[in-house]
Amino acid sequence: MATSTTQRTGSCLCGAIQLKIAGEPLFTNLCHCISCQKSTGTILASVAAFKPEQLEYTVTPPDVLKTYVDGSPLSGSTLERSFCSICGSRVRNEATRRKGVMAVVPTGIIDGDKAGLKPRFEFFCKNREEWVAKVEGSREFVLSAQTMADLGL
Repeated sequence: MATSTTQRTGSCLCGAIQLKIAGEPLFTNLCHCISCQKSTGTILASVAAFKPEQLEYTVTPPDVLKTYVDGSPLSGSTLERSFCSICGSRVRNEATRRKGVMAVVPTGIIDGDKAGLKPRFEFFCKNREEWVAKVEGSREFVLSAQTMADLGL
């Protein structure tokens, strides 16, 4: 795991999957795409992106970490959505075209104060519900699969 002065921890709801995070995220964002809405069961996903080497997972028992391969994202990239098979908490997403370069962690599983995890970007804003306010200071994107590829996401 990378060394850094900023250290965070996190876990799934039942605690079977523990997470240590070293350093600051590459970026933080909200995603309003339909795939994120369906996979979270909410109207948006709040996530933080890290280099995989910044993340250290401890899974007890080892077989509870499961992955669903999602071919539906509007980003145009297949997403590996990892979750705890005991409690169902999502713990990591990785786009196949960014595998080994970037992993996304739902901010809700990160422990403690989340002030430093305020979203800097909002993706797929055309799907944002009209009663959900824009995050002050964030950049908004109305994206397509091509735009996501152009951004390297």
